Amino acid sequence: MYQLVNQQEDLLFQINGRFFIILDVFTEEIKFFELGEDAFNKFREDEGFIKEEERILPKKEVQRKIWLLFEYPETSQWARVIALISVTVILMSIVIFCLGKYCIYIFIFERKKKIQIIVTLIVQIQLYFVY
Repeated sequence: MYQLVNQQEDLLFQINGRFFIILDVFTEEIKFFELGEDAFNKFREDEGFIKEEERILPKKEVQRKIWLLFEYPETSQWARVIALISVTVILMSIVIFCLGKYCIYIFIFERKKKIQIIVTLIVQIQLYFVY
């Protein structure tokens, strides 16, 4: 059973005898009454919000930018591009590896000249990406 207690502001409502308050309103009240950062953190912990871990970054600016670029893709658009390229290269190497194994299997059992050419091509592609 749902019942509004304060119908004008819709801030507090009751379901099956328990009172609930909207989280945004409650956090604003914590700030308004200046209960402090400890009370706010305790509330967030009790409500199950995930606490962000502190990132340990290099002290030099150039090293920090490079670190953020490769380690945290959410920090910039370029970091997302690098992450996408990285995942694409990994997927391509897996596909090439699987195709190479499949073609070698066919080459051993069927002994066809076309398959030998495909295997040679795939091995050359693998060597190109590895070296």
